[in-house]
Amino acid sequence: PEVPSWRLVLTLALAGALSALALSVVNELTLPAIEATRAAVLREAVAEVLGAPKAVTSLLVTPQGLVADETIQYMEVKDEERVYLGFADEAKTEPIGFALVGKKFGYGSDPIKLAFGYDASTGEVIGLKVLEHKETPGIGTKIEDDPAFAGQWSRPVGDGTRRTTARLARADAPLVAVRSDANPASDAEVERHEVDTISGATISSKAVIKIVNDRVRTLGSKLSAWNPEEGR
Repeated sequence: PEVPSWRLVLTLALAGALSALALSVVNELTLPAIEATRAAVLREAVAEVLGAPKAVTSLLVTPQGLVADETIQYMEVKDEERVYLGFADEAKTEPIGFALVGKKFGYGSDPIKLAFGYDASTGEVIGLKVLEHKETPGIGTKIEDDPAFAGQWSRPVGDGTRRTTARLARADAPLVAVRSDANPASDAEVERHEVDTISGATISSKAVIKIVNDRVRTLGSKLSAWNPEEGR
């Protein structure tokens, strides 16, 4: 016999409702674990881009400037509303630099999310760590696993060979993307505001550069004005 249309609609509605309820329950049960994992990843990234600081102060970004928040709740507010100041000593008298988080779309379906260390007194990018991305495997993923690209974001180490000079990023002089095969062979001849892009993954490379430039342009003056001794 022919099934009435209302029964088909009712069956689909009930199935949809049950599915939505199941997803909601699963989400509620797993959300704390997911948030805890993300917080741990971000905490490790902050330590990495700041060179293993002895102490970290969490700062909230407000229209008036930065405000100290010693709770260091890594996932409590949006990443763009919080920065982290690292210190070389537990007494918090020797600042290393700030860790900032940002995200932009590259070539993938989801935005690239990363954390980077920034010395506001010199304008140097002192470290960078990709947190999340869905770039093309084997091409765009090089923003995370290509040593030649990742090595550009650290302070000089070793003998100062090419791509180990710290990048300079300022609000009035942002980083610029250049082709890696167009650069001079000597690091001494490479401008410190230039970043080698990844061959075949220019869009992903430029997205990383844009994240750094945008965060420095947006927060540069507030970072420079922060006084650890006064807490403002």
